[in-house]
Amino acid sequence: QVSDGTGPSPKLPEPNKTLIPTVNIAPAVGWEKGAKPVAAPGTQVAAFAE
Repeated sequence: QVSDGTGPSPKLPEPNKTLIPTVNIAPAVGWEKGAKPVAAPGTQVAAFAE
């Protein structure tokens, strides 16, 4: 139950200790040719690499 892990006194599972920690790295995905990100209002986006 999600409600078991929320609130002022959540019931959390014991940590899983390992010699080497698990790291979940998101894959790098580039933009399609000619595509650009959209900046939030009042901000700007600039390329720093190609």
